[in-house]
Amino acid sequence: MDSTSYSYHLLLLSQAAVISLLLCASMATTSRAQPHPYETLTSKQMAIIANSAITVHNRGRRLHLLSLIGALNGSRQTIDNIYGFVMYRVVVLLSEWHDGEYSTGYFLAELAFMVYDGANRIISEKYPVAADIIGRNVEYRLIWRI
Repeated sequence: MDSTSYSYHLLLLSQAAVISLLLCASMATTSRAQPHPYETLTSKQMAIIANSAITVHNRGRRLHLLSLIGALNGSRQTIDNIYGFVMYRVVVLLSEWHDGEYSTGYFLAELAFMVYDGANRIISEKYPVAADIIGRNVEYRLIWRI
């Protein structure tokens, strides 16, 4: 793939982050007197939500984050590590956002950048020159799209 294709795929990942935000936010509508909804989720339920949240529908195609990372030649261990890290950060960020520590805009920007950064790390290992171009190009676009 050339750098344009990488840029397109990374922007799809940022859209996946927005979908994650919407799904997580829909679970966070209870009052503060009650436990946060994600605190009662089992790991299996979280996995189902995560898999749903990072499935992107764009131009009539469905694209899954793990499939995309696999296509970018990430090792299975790297994929698992980034996937676990992203979901851990979603829970932490959602907690801080729900408690009023972050604005919704900051939360969304942080979440989108996190997904972008995870994919970019894999690209950096295999394609350092393309990653440098993407880092300057996509990051700028990501900031202005949010």
